[in-house]
Amino acid sequence: MIRPLYLAGLLALLGGCATAPSVQTDATASTLTTPGTAPPPEGAPLPSGELTQDQALALALANSPTLAAARAQAEADRQDLLDQSRPALLGFSLERLRRGDDKELNRTLSINLLDWLTWPWRAQRADAQVKASEMALSRQLLSHTQQVRSQWVRAVAAQQRLRYREDLLAAAQAQAALAQRLQQAGHLSSLEAQSQSLWQSEAEIDLLHATQQATQEREALVRLIGLRTESARRMELPPQLPDLPAAQRDSALLTQAAREQGLDTQVAYTRWQALSSRRQQLGWTSWLELEAGIERNSSRGEATQHGGVLDIRLTRFDFGAAQRDAGSSAERAALLRWQQSVVDAESTLREQIAQEGIRWQQARHHHLTLQPARARLLDERLKHYNGMLTGPFELIAEARGQVEGVLSAIDADEAYWLSRIATDAAIQGVGAEGGRRESSLTPATSHTGSPA
Repeated sequence: MIRPLYLAGLLALLGGCATAPSVQTDATASTLTTPGTAPPPEGAPLPSGELTQDQALALALANSPTLAAARAQAEADRQDLLDQSRPALLGFSLERLRRGDDKELNRTLSINLLDWLTWPWRAQRADAQVKASEMALSRQLLSHTQQVRSQWVRAVAAQQRLRYREDLLAAAQAQAALAQRLQQAGHLSSLEAQSQSLWQSEAEIDLLHATQQATQEREALVRLIGLRTESARRMELPPQLPDLPAAQRDSALLTQAAREQGLDTQVAYTRWQALSSRRQQLGWTSWLELEAGIERNSSRGEATQHGGVLDIRLTRFDFGAAQRDAGSSAERAALLRWQQSVVDAESTLREQIAQEGIRWQQARHHHLTLQPARARLLDERLKHYNGMLTGPFELIAEARGQVEGVLSAIDADEAYWLSRIATDAAIQGVGAEGGRRESSLTPATSHTGSPA
């Protein structure tokens, strides 16, 4: 997208002496650390030059504490699941009895027989749970990368809008200065001059709003990437969003990719399989405990006793019927959640593909129809001004309308790229958190009419 050059020429032509104020925020906050501790080390260094979307993704994967914490927690959960699936080793009991001067010492070494007999089934169930946990981690990582992609688009678009708001303020200042000179010369009424000053005040409010939004979007990207203060200061974003693709993506290819990559349905299916495996094990093992061991008893003056021990315990009054019913209900709930995830995934994908197509058409209409038409109108208005057929206020209002049209085109481009990212998220089955979030594109005040 080429920044309009008409505005600078009009300001010079009309003798605008006012310039846009420089609204900057000097980030001087120091790094926050706990007193007496060293700051945590920074990860991968920030690349030089403009930060591309792919570079932002790579930095997030390397630097984000959120992703590092997710990986560490997933590993802890995996180890817990594997530990719970392993059987207990040995049980040892020591009993010392006394009757008068006689002393008796009983020693028993036992194992949980059911733990060892059901070890293969419990290990299989733990593997299924670990697989579901790994898929959930992959889904979380992919979701974070989609959020980084979306936030990069918002940050670049907000920075791009900020520059055009500065152009609008420059035009408003030039028009207000011209109106003041014409009023002093007696060629403009006080009411008309105040109208031009009002537009300048509104343009200043819009610029402040755009500055605030650009700061918010930039810092949100910094948090997702995991940059520290110094790197955040040096982060440089591209001046504008990427160009629109020449054609829309093939919906059949997107649907096929979703069938192969959809993690949401795979996670739901794996969880159902894990619960199904658990329910199949809830037979007599749910109400029975069985231990086997060897016992050795020694007493003063008597021969040592030794032999085998079989310890049987009934742990459920209803022989595990309630637990089996609960397991069956949990399995059915997981099955229904898997079925619903398939319905949601298919519907969401169709919705996102349709929305992406509409956003592409809207953005393309801005670039191919509306912006060229506004440029032609401004060119004709400039010719009329040179021929003294129109006034300077009408000319500046036309230039202002063209900049507003560029802002609308930026909004359309942003909406398309966010919709495209949401489609990619639907294909991967990680939800559309990043793409569905609506940007606050509407400024504090909206100007569409002529100020004069």
